[in-house]
Amino acid sequence: MIPNIKFEEQKTSIHNTGVTANKKNLMQWLLDKKIAKNEEQATYILLGIIIICIVAIMFIFLTKSLKNNIPDNIIPTNEPSTEVI
Repeated sequence: MIPNIKFEEQKTSIHNTGVTANKKNLMQWLLDKKIAKNEEQATYILLGIIIICIVAIMFIFLTKSLKNNIPDNIIPTNEPSTEVI
């Protein structure tokens, strides 16, 4: 026979920390420095910064991968060519 076990649930409050707290701190900083007039404008500024960072990262990775795919004989050098035509 299986014993009837009951557990008492503890009521705990989960504090939302991390990303939300940092977001509010950044928004408050933008408002304190009078870079943004209200929270909506601060949100748009933060989204713009994120988009610029993503585009910059993509640009860096794409240009780096393109440089690695170019064969060595296409890149011009100052040395005279030793190929026989």
